[in-house]
Amino acid sequence: MSPLVPADSAPPTELGGAVTDDSGSVRSVSLVEAYDRWAETYDAPNPLHALEERILGLLLPALAGKRVLDVACGTGRWLEKLLGWGARAGFGVDLSAGMLRRASEKPPLRGRCVRGDCLALPFKGASADLIMCSLAAGHVRDLGGLARELARVASREADAFVTDFHPLAHARGWRRTFHDGHEVLEVPSTAHTVERVRLVFEREGFRVAVRVEPHLGEPERRVFAQRGRADLYLGVCEVPALTIFHFKRADSTATKENHG
Repeated sequence: MSPLVPADSAPPTELGGAVTDDSGSVRSVSLVEAYDRWAETYDAPNPLHALEERILGLLLPALAGKRVLDVACGTGRWLEKLLGWGARAGFGVDLSAGMLRRASEKPPLRGRCVRGDCLALPFKGASADLIMCSLAAGHVRDLGGLARELARVASREADAFVTDFHPLAHARGWRRTFHDGHEVLEVPSTAHTVERVRLVFEREGFRVAVRVEPHLGEPERRVFAQRGRADLYLGVCEVPALTIFHFKRADSTATKENHG
């Protein structure tokens, strides 16, 4: 759920919604305050969103007849797409009232998004055939609690997609930031390793169907140009930008495949 600011780029740096001033000053705020304040501009062009959508567009199964759940849905970016691509029913959940207000302004999402915690999802067990948890795992310290809740609401044959900032990008200084008025605000996050995510989700009854660790590529160059920062493109392509997991339940009858 974030643009990025590579700390080793010369300021001012703009990527996604963030701009650092000449001093590189960034202020950290609480998770809920951050997303409430970010809501108005969150749907602006964002290279990480573009990359994530490009990769997941190749991995998503056919959606006809499926019940989908967008966990940490924000403005409903993924929920709107999944419903538009044929899902039978869908709901979203998020902690940020500001993000949920923006989601409610989108006609297909009215009445579909509720406020709640991803560690205590307000949905019945085995109620989702496809779960999306986009760019949010790094906001959750209790990764096991998140995996447990996703396992609880997943139907036996469910597909669960969990994406996040890549830990190598975090190690290079990329941060979850956005520009709000004259301030650059940083959203608190934890850099879970790829192996830790795998192990925690396997412990809670999932198996990895596919794992992808994509770099920003030529298709995302246009987003940089749109934001007037084409100069940043080559520098941020050096490390993987995202970790994308496609999980299945371990007791699923689907054929096992691991493209990790």
